[in-house]
Amino acid sequence: MAEDMDITLWMNKHRLDALYAHGVDVENDLAGFLNSLYDQFVPAEERKRIEELIHDEQEEADLQADQSRRFALLTIVQDGQSACYEYDNCPSLFTAASWFVKTLKANTRPPVDDGKRTNPSYMQAAVDQYQNDPRVTLCAELNHDTGHMRVWCEGLWMEFGGDQLTKAVRAANRKQHLTPQQREEIFEANITEGIPTFNESEDSDMGMQMQ
Repeated sequence: MAEDMDITLWMNKHRLDALYAHGVDVENDLAGFLNSLYDQFVPAEERKRIEELIHDEQEEADLQADQSRRFALLTIVQDGQSACYEYDNCPSLFTAASWFVKTLKANTRPPVDDGKRTNPSYMQAAVDQYQNDPRVTLCAELNHDTGHMRVWCEGLWMEFGGDQLTKAVRAANRKQHLTPQQREEIFEANITEGIPTFNESEDSDMGMQMQ
């Protein structure tokens, strides 16, 4: 909870060990005792006001946490099926490309379990819904059927083949002791050469086919 506080109690080690040895759940029993004290000494009307305050504070904390989120919006295409996910642990194109190259090479399932599924099932619909969301750090489609990756950037799709991505990822990972930012820069320098793009109108038919 947003405003929970720790309470420290001191007890002789031998006495505490004896309680544990006799199967006493000390922490749980103490929490229950404190709650019973709260119910006993705090009037019902005041408890109601306090619970409303706790609820409001928690809602505000949850809202702030959601607004501070930064996530990638990734569409995973596999076996003709398409689904979009929010990934909190994918801060950049380099991270997404590294995942994609790894799963392509190993012919394994994309890491969909790490993401939160969104309502749009194909990339263009997701872009339309999230394009003004400041929390989104990346919009991309990882197509395991074609081996290509598409990235949405300033109204254009940029498309990368598996070989192109693999070379750029290897270049970024070739040297040791580099910072994440340095690897990002090396990756971007290698990936941005000769990027094929197509505009949103050209993508609309493709998006409809993926529904």
